[in-house]
Amino acid sequence: MKKISHIIPESGEEVMIPVFEVQTPDDLYDKYRGEIYRAIVECMTRMSSGGWETHACFAVEAKEDEFTFNLNRDNIQEQVSLCLAYFESIEEYETCALIQTLKF
Repeated sequence: MKKISHIIPESGEEVMIPVFEVQTPDDLYDKYRGEIYRAIVECMTRMSSGGWETHACFAVEAKEDEFTFNLNRDNIQEQVSLCLAYFESIEEYETCALIQTLKF
């Protein structure tokens, strides 16, 4: 999987985030669903340990455009719920336990 470098504005720390190449908007969910949820959990873990308000999660390349998706503390509870539902559905309970330990 391709990754790109991203600098966290609050700390100046460099992190690598995954890049998903898509042809249509449906490709993102259809092709990369699991990888996206894993990227979100990794991002939430960094946010929890670093105390950051916003953090880049992953990027999407669509034709000639590139978009970066960020998480922020204002809407993170929705992502926590979605991630828990996904990892429960695939019976990956260790990841569910990890998500429940994160502090926001």
